[in-house]
Amino acid sequence: MPEEEIPIKPGSGNVFADLELRDAERLQVKADILVAISREIRRRKLTQKQAAKKMDITQSDLSRLLRGDFRGYTVDRLTRMLTKVGYDVTVVIRRPARRRKEQAGKMSVDLRSS
Repeated sequence: MPEEEIPIKPGSGNVFADLELRDAERLQVKADILVAISREIRRRKLTQKQAAKKMDITQSDLSRLLRGDFRGYTVDRLTRMLTKVGYDVTVVIRRPARRRKEQAGKMSVDLRSS
């Protein structure tokens, strides 16, 4: 009996958009910020308790965040946590050269190391 072929569709780079979730860009931004926080915690060899103290949250809240549960956290709050673990955050607002008037703008995170 031949196996059924499963169609493969390339991802967009945003798993939340691929899942057709509302606010997919905002969710991706939050996830990107949490990836940076997680990397910095590992880089500095901090315990969750030490990192949570720096970010003014509980260890259990940090554990929940690092598992991807960021409901109830705004991009602003996560960004402030990122600065508390040592990142500089710069917000760049730009108007794209071409976009139809009815199209919404985009939100993204560009993580760079110095």
